[in-house]
Amino acid sequence: MQKLDDFEAHLTQSMDKLIKSEIRAGRDTVDFIQESEKETHILQVELERYQAYDAKLESDIVLAVDLEKRSKLAWEQSVTAVENAKAELKEHIAFYMREVDRLRNDVEVVDEVITIFMEELRGIDDVIRNQKDAIVGVVDDERFSQGLFGNV
Repeated sequence: MQKLDDFEAHLTQSMDKLIKSEIRAGRDTVDFIQESEKETHILQVELERYQAYDAKLESDIVLAVDLEKRSKLAWEQSVTAVENAKAELKEHIAFYMREVDRLRNDVEVVDEVITIFMEELRGIDDVIRNQKDAIVGVVDDERFSQGLFGNV
């Protein structure tokens, strides 16, 4: 009987240990599930944050590609504008140089015309002085030199 009583006590202790182990395992399972749910929630929040960031990056890439295209187009237009401005500058320089040469020739022609005109004026002045007694009688030389022929 003693052995049965010992065996019964041993079984009761084993059963108590088994129950306590089951309770501990249940608590551990509940704790694990709770921790897993917390971790799952944290991971879900992180996933949503990364998905939002991914969507933002995709949008940024689209905008960046568009900006790159517009920038390249603006650069090409600027290069074309600079090339056109350089060509226009060359044309203006060539026109300016032609005009300088033309005006230089014009100045020479005008100088020649002035020289001829001055010589003609001297000739007219001499003619008028020689005829002074015949036309007016006496010509006022002081007044005559201040007029049109004074610079001659």
